[in-house]
Amino acid sequence: VTTSTDNVGTHCDSYTWLDGNTYTNSNNTATWTTIDGAGCTNIATLDLTINYSTTSTDLQIHCDTYTWIDGVTYTSSNNSATWTTTNAEGCNNVATLDLTINNSTTSTDNVGIHCDSYTWLDGNTYTNSNNTATYTSTNAAGCDNVATLNLTINNSTSSSFSISECDSYFWEGTNYNLSGTYMRTLNTINGCDSIVTLSLIIVSGGFEITTNINITNVDCFGMNNGAINLYPNGGINPLTFSWDNGATTQNINSLTAGNYSFTITDSIGCTLDSTVSVSEPDKLIASFQANNEICRNDSISILIELTNPTYNYYSVQFYDSIQKSFIIDSSGVLIPEGIPFYIIPNFSNQIQLISVTDNNGCTSDINQPLDIIVNEFPILEINQDDICLGTPSFTLNEATPEGGDYFIDGQNTNFFDVENLENGAYTIRYEYTDIITNCSNSIEKIININPNPIADFSFSPQPADIENPTILFVNESENIVNTTWILGDGTNVTDELEFWYTYADTGTYDVIYVVSNQFNCSDTAKATLIINPVYQIFIPSAFTPNNDGDNDNFKVEIIGQKEYLMTIFNRWGEIIFEEKNGAWDGKLNNNIVQNGTYSYTILVSDFKDKAYIYKGIVTLIK
Repeated sequence: VTTSTDNVGTHCDSYTWLDGNTYTNSNNTATWTTIDGAGCTNIATLDLTINYSTTSTDLQIHCDTYTWIDGVTYTSSNNSATWTTTNAEGCNNVATLDLTINNSTTSTDNVGIHCDSYTWLDGNTYTNSNNTATYTSTNAAGCDNVATLNLTINNSTSSSFSISECDSYFWEGTNYNLSGTYMRTLNTINGCDSIVTLSLIIVSGGFEITTNINITNVDCFGMNNGAINLYPNGGINPLTFSWDNGATTQNINSLTAGNYSFTITDSIGCTLDSTVSVSEPDKLIASFQANNEICRNDSISILIELTNPTYNYYSVQFYDSIQKSFIIDSSGVLIPEGIPFYIIPNFSNQIQLISVTDNNGCTSDINQPLDIIVNEFPILEINQDDICLGTPSFTLNEATPEGGDYFIDGQNTNFFDVENLENGAYTIRYEYTDIITNCSNSIEKIININPNPIADFSFSPQPADIENPTILFVNESENIVNTTWILGDGTNVTDELEFWYTYADTGTYDVIYVVSNQFNCSDTAKATLIINPVYQIFIPSAFTPNNDGDNDNFKVEIIGQKEYLMTIFNRWGEIIFEEKNGAWDGKLNNNIVQNGTYSYTILVSDFKDKAYIYKGIVTLIK
């Protein structure tokens, strides 16, 4: 047996040895046993040193960009980039970048508007507007901030003017009465100084200009026959005249109402300014009121309204298909009637108040139109026809348009109580008002309640049988014009008062006789006719009441009978069953009787009430 030491040296972070184990710490105790070349055991002891990799953070703060040890230039903050080097123990050291990038900034220094010059942050004095100069400083992040100047320079101004005035001159809050040179410092619209120099000459030696004025006012509203005449005094001739309407004459005429300003100027420039008013009468204002929608034949009341009338009488021009004239007073009614005037238009039209003229001959054009609608009367119709006596009472509702009022012989009602009225003529009046136009109309119609015929007939022979099926039909009606016989077998006969008819088969027939008179009123008579078969009878000799559905009852087959009575006796002559038109089920007191023979009596009446009696024996077999 031998021993050895496996000096594997120094490794970083971990080492996997011969024994298959991965070691993350230094170790000098682990062993590994093998067989050497001589077939003996060799025990090897591990001698391992583990050194460790490390990490670090590179904290950097820079403006705009930064180039790191990895050679990359960063323009934004970064905390994920890494760079690997070897530490003092010979293992990896992974450095992580912790970079903060702060950005430089720009700004505009809006210093506003200044007069003549402005000294900025850069120490320069600017006399012109400037938006390109820059100044660099440090921002809050410690980086550059480049500010751009935004400057507007407005300049001060100077001006002068000369003026000559009479007596005095008022300038900028001061009244000057002496000639001289005067200066004022004002503000321009830009807020800078404006130095104004006034050279003033006060003219002396003149005298005040005055004038008398004669005014001719306008006669009627809207006319232009006004005039103004001036009679001036004073001043130094020659005088000139200036009006605000452009006239340069002393007197002006053909004027409408209004204010007229004038200026009289003498030879040295002294003036007289004044305003003259030319008046006119108030405008004659008129209007009219009228109901603009009527029914045909209705009249329209026209009421004229005058605003601030000044006279007692007025002439009115009015258009109603033709032009008409009226004389009204100040309240708008006719003279001398004292009432509004009326028109009765026959069709829809436009009426118009054209003009009003007062006593002074002044006319005011009004031209006020009003469309007049003349509505037609509603067209009515009573659609109810004559009726027959005995017709059920009913409510009238056949007139058009619907929704009006009915009158029967002057009584306001729409209930036509025909059942309680006699035949005769009745006046129906219908009144209707159109809900849209409010126009009303009425119509009358005579409705006759006509008498009815009386239907009646007879037929024979009855009863009849199929061996003699020919029947005579005879009319017995009154006041008839037309007839219809409905014979019950599908055959109809018209306009016959008496005839023979042969039926093809037995049976019961409902005969209907319909008659009508000249008013088309009708009546109907009905009767039942019988065609009987020829009498026959069959009586069985035995039956089997065993509920097998075959011959369970003792019953007779009869043709042409009216009715029959069946009586069953036992062998001792006792009645055990008796019934009309019935069949014996073989029971007595709900129990089947014994097998055997039983006697019977059958009494039959045919359709002619002829009696037939049958006696015999029937055998009951269970």
